[in-house]
Amino acid sequence: MKAVVFSLLLIAIPAWADPPAQSLPVPTPSTATDSSSDCEGFWPTKKMVNGMIRRWASEAADHYELTPDQHQQLEAMLLDRWPKFMEENRRVMQPLINQFFEATVDPEPPSAAAVAEWAGRALPLFDKVRESLKEGNAQVREILTPKQQAQFDLEALGLATGMQMAERQLKSWQRGEFDPKDWGGPRRRDRQRERRRMAELEQERALAAERAASQPSLSDEIVLELDAWDKYVKEFIELYRLDDAQKSSAESVLTELKGRAQDLRAHSQERLAEIQRQLSSDADPEQKQKLTAELVSIYQPIDTIFVELKTRLDALPTAAQRATVKPAESPK
Repeated sequence: MKAVVFSLLLIAIPAWADPPAQSLPVPTPSTATDSSSDCEGFWPTKKMVNGMIRRWASEAADHYELTPDQHQQLEAMLLDRWPKFMEENRRVMQPLINQFFEATVDPEPPSAAAVAEWAGRALPLFDKVRESLKEGNAQVREILTPKQQAQFDLEALGLATGMQMAERQLKSWQRGEFDPKDWGGPRRRDRQRERRRMAELEQERALAAERAASQPSLSDEIVLELDAWDKYVKEFIELYRLDDAQKSSAESVLTELKGRAQDLRAHSQERLAEIQRQLSSDADPEQKQKLTAELVSIYQPIDTIFVELKTRLDALPTAAQRATVKPAESPK
C-alpha cells in the first residue's frame, strides 16, 4: 500500500501533475500553527520544493503551450500557494511521509489496525489538499486561453476522478478493510514481468503503426492497430488488477474509442484503397513519397485517439493499485 503518502505531499500541485502514491499511521498531529522545527526525519528543503515547483511550471508551460507571461504567472501562483501549504501542514505531513519510508524497508506489511489509524488521521489532511487544489486550479484557469482551458478542464477531471478513488481507498482502510497482499510479496516478480509486457505491447503497437505508414496493406492495418488496442487494455487491466467496475469502465472507453477509429477508417477507406493501388503501381519515387505522406496524415488521428485511450485508462487505477507499478516502469 504505497500511494497516499505522496498524495499528501505531491498531490498538492495542479491538475497536470502525475497521480500520487500512499502510506501508514501517524502520531497525533499538532495544529498547523505549531512550530515544525522539532519534526524529525525526511522533509524537502525550501530549495528542493521551489525547484520542483519551477520544474512543474516549466513542464506545464510546454504542455499547454503557455506564453512567457502565462508561464511567469503560473510559476508565481504555485510558489505562493504550495510551499506555504506544506509548511503550515508539516507536522501532519512529515510523520506520514517518514512512516511510509519506514514501512517500505520493513519486510512485513502493516497491520489493518495500523492502516485504519493512519487513514483516520490522513483523511482531514486529504480534504485540505483537495480544497487547496480546487482553489489553485480556479486561479490558474483564469490565465489560460479558451483552448488551454478546455485541455486543462479535461485533465483536471481526470485528477478529480483519481482523488475520488483515493478517498474511497482511505475510507476503506479506515474501516479496517486492508488486505496485506496489496503490500507486495511473491507477486512482485509477476508484476515486474507484467510491466515489461506492457512496454512490449506499446512497442508492438508503435511498430504496427510504422508498418501501416510505410508498407501498407491498408484495409487490414487499421484492424491490426485496433487489435493491438484490445491487447493493451487487457494487459492494463491485469497489470493494475482493476476491479469489476474499473474493468467495465476500461472496456467502455475502449469500445467508444474503437468506434471513433472505425468511423475514421470507414470515411477514408476508398482513399486508402486508392493509395494502396497507386503505391503498388509503377508510380515515380516523388509521387510515392507524396502518397506515403498522405497516408501518414490519415493515420495521425488514430494515433491521437490511442493517446486519449491511454490517458483515460490512466485515470482508472486507485492509489493502492497504482502503487504496485513504479512510475518509471509504467506503460508509456
